[in-house]
Amino acid sequence: TNDEQNFVNIYSRIEKYEGICDRMEVEIAAYLNQVADGRLSDQSKHEVHKMLRIVSELESVGDANFNLSRYISYRHRDRLPYTEDQNRNIEMMESLLAQAANKMVEALDKVHISDSEFAEMMRIETEINNFRDDLKAQNALNVTGHVYDYLTGVNYMDTISEFEKMGDYIINVEEAIYEKKHDKETL
Repeated sequence: TNDEQNFVNIYSRIEKYEGICDRMEVEIAAYLNQVADGRLSDQSKHEVHKMLRIVSELESVGDANFNLSRYISYRHRDRLPYTEDQNRNIEMMESLLAQAANKMVEALDKVHISDSEFAEMMRIETEINNFRDDLKAQNALNVTGHVYDYLTGVNYMDTISEFEKMGDYIINVEEAIYEKKHDKETL
């Protein structure tokens, strides 16, 4: 948004929800630790450990989202002009992350991931990583070729890198759910 007040309001909401996300992680983790202190089978303790991993990774998704908002805020504050290609690349990365996040939410809803669903998630993660690598190489060429200035290039790559990190956190949630399914099958 170009409206300054709207921008501040949106940023403040993201910041507020990041704090809520942090508190929720601590509360859920404390509860799960209390459960783990009880009389549980080894398998149940293993399940609690995986739930703790999922909670931590979900909180990291929230952190990455907040970091993205900070990079957008810096861009807004410093009036860094992105090229049409940069904007398209950001939109493409957002689209890949949305696909990954949707698959994660589906997996969390049904608490089961088939082999083919996990393979699809890994394909998306690989595509995110490869796209980031391609953009990183192109960014270096664009900065040295004076397509845009260094500060714009740094902000752009910080944004792209944060998207990629968010993809890592998302796949980590999926891996924990996938392992959970496979652990049950091996019992």
